[in-house]
Amino acid sequence: MLWPVASHPTTRILSAGGDGSQFLWAWWWMPRAMAHGHDPFVTHQQFHPVGANLAFHTTAPLVMVVTWPVGRLFGVGAAVNVSQVAALLLSALGAYFLALRLTGDRAAAFFAGFAFAFVPYRFVQMGGHFNLVHVEVLPFGILAFLRFLDVPTRRRACLLGLLVGLTFLIDFYLLSFLLLSLAVLAVSWRRRLDRVALLRLLEGAGVAVAVSLPLLVPMISALLNGELDHLKGWGDADRFSADVLGWFLPSPTHPLWGSTVGRKVTYLSAGGEGLANPGLVVLALAYLGRGRVAAARRRGWVALAAVAALLSFGPFLQVGGHTGGLFSYLGRRFAVPLPYMAWHFLPVLNGVRVPGRFAIVAALALDVLAATTLASLAGRRRVVAIAAALAVTAVEFLPGPVLNQPTAVPEAYHRIAADPGRGAVLEVPLQWQSGFTAVGDVPADRDDSIFYYYATVHGRPMVSGYVSHYPDKRLRRLVAVPLYRQVLALGGEPGFEDAPTFGVDDLRRQGIGYVVYHRDRPWPQAYDYLSRLGLPVLADDGTTIAWKVPE
Repeated sequence: MLWPVASHPTTRILSAGGDGSQFLWAWWWMPRAMAHGHDPFVTHQQFHPVGANLAFHTTAPLVMVVTWPVGRLFGVGAAVNVSQVAALLLSALGAYFLALRLTGDRAAAFFAGFAFAFVPYRFVQMGGHFNLVHVEVLPFGILAFLRFLDVPTRRRACLLGLLVGLTFLIDFYLLSFLLLSLAVLAVSWRRRLDRVALLRLLEGAGVAVAVSLPLLVPMISALLNGELDHLKGWGDADRFSADVLGWFLPSPTHPLWGSTVGRKVTYLSAGGEGLANPGLVVLALAYLGRGRVAAARRRGWVALAAVAALLSFGPFLQVGGHTGGLFSYLGRRFAVPLPYMAWHFLPVLNGVRVPGRFAIVAALALDVLAATTLASLAGRRRVVAIAAALAVTAVEFLPGPVLNQPTAVPEAYHRIAADPGRGAVLEVPLQWQSGFTAVGDVPADRDDSIFYYYATVHGRPMVSGYVSHYPDKRLRRLVAVPLYRQVLALGGEPGFEDAPTFGVDDLRRQGIGYVVYHRDRPWPQAYDYLSRLGLPVLADDGTTIAWKVPE
């Protein structure tokens, strides 16, 4: 499933550039900042000299801290690989123990663990969202909640609170998914909690808040300081929603029939977020359990699967890429509004702006239901059914070669690292990105995020920058810098027509110590202009050239 990275664990990283590269940078920066006594959520290593606040940047700080020793010894790429494999194994174990609790059948529970671990969602997120692969928090959190409902002791309430707090320290999406799961299961649970049990839950909530403080405090501070702009329009929730057909079609990367799907199903191409398929075998088994498994055992899981699936469709229904045209709102026409439309207008919660990801919650519920169906069989039929379900699901979930990037870094960055200078690095092409905005290198629609991984080698501040949320007030300060405006004009960036007049002194005054140009991402006018400045060449491998700005 993890080929070819599994055969080259020290030279390939389970990352695909884009968001993956900015995660690699963050996992390099944050331990380094803490080791030097700096606030890890404030940095001037990107967006030089304005800097960035990382409180709302998706960094999965808990995972970063846990894997820090691996990164320290073997490099940040090794830390990412360990994190990815650990997430897969823990997800399998969590779903296994959850299904085992409900069925008492180890073989049926094994199927649930396998299906949850290798669901296509994982391979959509694996390339760039190192936070969202840690879905093991869902089954383990639900297990803690069910144990509390069995015997509502203070210890079990505190354990539940601990898991909720740790989930927040991994990702807000996962926290939302877990709280949704607990709420639906609580409503489906027919017994009422007495006063003592409710007090225990409040104690657990206190533990959750206390554990969350290392991230919660910086987030509140960032909000008070205007570091989070209001959500604009749908916030891309209209694009990153599951299509109804996406629940049944295989991944476009499937090695057997993915190419056919990829050519015809373009609406699944939005980063793969439209792909919600939990597995046709899982869907069939979950449905067949209707007449074989007691309704009381299925009730909460059916409700959870239904609610999560409904939310995954986003603000309005999409079938085969079509939304209809009865209504119009925020620039989109649609025919069937859905519950996520209300979610979209809830403060803070609307930060969960990729509704297609709710599908992983439904997948877990469906895996549990599938396990209950398999466990209801007896004798030879049970053995054959479980073996066949595993075999067919394994083929159905084949991801094809997983997205990965080499650990190797161009020689220019090693030369910058070895140089005694301390100035910032100006990458050409120049690009600033956030989850909503991109400035620079846009006409070619290129993603230059790989530069942030390269920055983990040289360790210098960068003029470029990429974070999840970057406020307009900071971006305005950057684009007002004459030097940067002229560089963007040389790259043909729309809206920047400043005549280039900068020289070596201007670079020096701006704190630029190095200029790196990438011939494989050509800005020919910029290259010609920079070549005429007479900067000494620090390194040139034919693809990447690094100039040093004399001090």
